[in-house]
Amino acid sequence: MKITQGKIVNAYRALLRLSEQQLPLPVAYALYKAKKALDPQWQFQLEQEQKMIAECKGVVDNGSVTFPDDDARLEYVKKALELNEMETEIEVPEIVLSEDSGLSLSVNEIDALDGIIEIEG
Repeated sequence: MKITQGKIVNAYRALLRLSEQQLPLPVAYALYKAKKALDPQWQFQLEQEQKMIAECKGVVDNGSVTFPDDDARLEYVKKALELNEMETEIEVPEIVLSEDSGLSLSVNEIDALDGIIEIEG
């Protein structure tokens, strides 16, 4: 499946939130497999963000990043947008869930997992 880095990040974050739910074993295992498949690209994202922050002379403090000036901040934003638009080929197991799977999803989670999770009636 060809997918953008930004979509991978959003899907991974949604899977992290869902991993907190107690779910039936088949559902939990399917979500685990999807999260595991996305993990290398998630790690790549984290590495690239750290490099971009360093290149733009950003300082991380309690999860917030500050830059020395607006030009540095704008350069970081430009690089981050380019990274998020980067497409990659990745094998993610498609998850087919029934409506009664016990999984609760927000609209944002459904959007983030579109193409990875299919819900059948």
